[in-house]
Amino acid sequence: MNTPMGKFNFSINFVFGFILVIISIFAIAKPLPNISEIGDHQKILIFEKNEHPNNIMVLYTKLNHQCQFLSDPKSEGRPFIDFYWLMDRKDYKPVNIIIKSEVRRRLKIQSFDTDSRNSFSVALKDLNKFGITIADPIITVKSSSHQEGCHIEALFNIQEANNKRVMRLNSIKTESVVTWKWPFRKIESITLNGTDVQSGKQVFHEFRNKSFSLH
Repeated sequence: MNTPMGKFNFSINFVFGFILVIISIFAIAKPLPNISEIGDHQKILIFEKNEHPNNIMVLYTKLNHQCQFLSDPKSEGRPFIDFYWLMDRKDYKPVNIIIKSEVRRRLKIQSFDTDSRNSFSVALKDLNKFGITIADPIITVKSSSHQEGCHIEALFNIQEANNKRVMRLNSIKTESVVTWKWPFRKIESITLNGTDVQSGKQVFHEFRNKSFSLH
């Protein structure tokens, strides 16, 4: 039965799945429709899921007029990032404070160039906890200024045999299944969709949970 607690448990597990690769992202920074609770901001990434697919989570940041990342006023030395739900892909809804707190706790920002204010890096060590081994799970997030406006990108290296590929992603999707054990959802796979930096071709990479089993 789809109870309120079940929905809440799914939301937590859904977000935890995202944290594993949450900074594997790319987007052109475009002003979003006015949301009075947030003010001016730019989208970084949209997260999608297989359950209730019309409800998506938006990861966003704020830039100044020089396309520089603003600092997080609540955490000195960190860039500003935050997130919210778009129900039915259009209606704003704030993220539950417990989920938001856990996401922030596990976002391991390694460095922030406070001089140029146009890049920061994040360690993706949680990806290894998903049963995946990546030699250098570091994402570098950059902002830059172009004629058409500000751009944001995050570059993620994927090593496949002897081939090292740099991906610039535009979406992350998680697939989960219902289980009988807490938190009643199990992340089965995470798919990154984006562009190969060298060829410019659309690519995707699926990470499957090696420890996945249905109980």
